[in-house]
Amino acid sequence: MIDTDKYEGHTPGQWSVTSIRDGSIPWNTADEELCADAPLLLAEVKRLYEWIERAGSMVAQSGYLLNALTEKHEATKIFLEEVFEE
Repeated sequence: MIDTDKYEGHTPGQWSVTSIRDGSIPWNTADEELCADAPLLLAEVKRLYEWIERAGSMVAQSGYLLNALTEKHEATKIFLEEVFEE
């Protein structure tokens, strides 16, 4: 898990290499931490996107399973009603 507390107080808004180099954006320790951890943060975003995609797939599959079970339940219910009517 990434300790995001160290980014508190970072400079908000759009950054650019030019604005950092020419000093038009103030720079602080939190900004340095954020830039240094950019590869780690990008890897985490990619990992989370993959997890979300897998979770969505599992939800879709569970919905399909639930529908199939509901249909089987209804068929069983009808069958039992017919059997016990006689």
